[in-house]
Amino acid sequence: MLETSDPVDGIDATRLNHSLTRRRFLSQLGLLSAGAAAGPALLACTQQGSSSSSSSSDWAKAPVTFVFAVDGDADVIDPHGVFDFESFQVTRNVYDPLVQVDDAALKLVPWLATSWDVSADGLTHTFHLRQGVTFHDGSKLDAQTVKMNFDRLLDMKKGPYYVVSNVTKVAVVDPMTVAITTDGPDSYLPAHLVKVGIVSSQAITQHRTASDPWATQFFQDNAVGSGPYKLDQWQKGVQMNLVKNEKWWSPWRPGSIDKVIIKPTADVAARIQLFQTGGADFINLWPASEAIRVGKMAHRKLLEFNTFDTDPIFYLNTQRPPFDKKEVRQAMQYAFDYNAMHDYYKGFATIPTGPMPPDFPGAAQDLQPFKQDLTKAKALLQQAGVSPSSVNPNCLVVTGVAEFS
Repeated sequence: MLETSDPVDGIDATRLNHSLTRRRFLSQLGLLSAGAAAGPALLACTQQGSSSSSSSSDWAKAPVTFVFAVDGDADVIDPHGVFDFESFQVTRNVYDPLVQVDDAALKLVPWLATSWDVSADGLTHTFHLRQGVTFHDGSKLDAQTVKMNFDRLLDMKKGPYYVVSNVTKVAVVDPMTVAITTDGPDSYLPAHLVKVGIVSSQAITQHRTASDPWATQFFQDNAVGSGPYKLDQWQKGVQMNLVKNEKWWSPWRPGSIDKVIIKPTADVAARIQLFQTGGADFINLWPASEAIRVGKMAHRKLLEFNTFDTDPIFYLNTQRPPFDKKEVRQAMQYAFDYNAMHDYYKGFATIPTGPMPPDFPGAAQDLQPFKQDLTKAKALLQQAGVSPSSVNPNCLVVTGVAEFS
């Protein structure tokens, strides 16, 4: 019911790409940690020196190592099986999709596909592939590789399958052109493909077996993409190392990160300690109070930016009493103490005006923030014929997350 900086879902801002200096990466990874968000988000980052310049010269000279202490380890690093946040933040940096998101402009941009066309009936999207893309194993990107990837994803029915489950046909038009047909017009298909990383078809072929035709066992512990970073080492539960892909198709800029060390650290206090003592450059899942406190320390800077996250969200079962009545659901909305929740987040939150954050593309801009109105809530319950004392819902909540404690 309140838009905040809490993490809910992985977002597409996890790229450690060619435009990211160390300073730029910190704010981008802050988006990653905050989830796709819509209230002000907090990020405490380290500073070297007192300069406020955003140039890469503010930071250590190459090679630059970035240490990220995260609440949990990746579970699945196969981009066609990934579903959890910790895994997605890895696959998004190791694998390239056909289409990417410009985080600043919030628009789709060409990636492995340089352009795409839509048929007159809206059923077929034709993607024209980028020339000269090399996977980490040295193989080349082509239309047959893209087709094999979609055949694999559609057959496995895991991870991002849900965004392409309406695909009925993937056809090779020519060596660098592929056509994807859906069961109905789907203008969102290019946006959905942001979630689908492309793996090396050579790696699939080399590691498939009769009982494992899509080499799923191999891709559980190995990664062969074309992305800006390569998997160098993974000691599960302890540490994962990603190193810069020097042969990435997009030119690297000075100040880019050469090595990323991801340290799974479940305890939030331990993560904060690592950050304070210099053992980590960034941690995720900050309690707001701790981010504010640490952000005031020497050589630390507290950054604030708008995100697309909405928390907490209470889902009401509309099939069971009393929430099967619209008036009771409306009463719940008016009974909620929005100001108290705003104060809980130390003012770093925005009271919602509707189900979509106001900064979200297409969101209505003329709606007023919700306000608590107990008199109206009671009147709605009376209208529904429901006694306030009878409304005692059981609520299942997430545990083990610092922001929700």
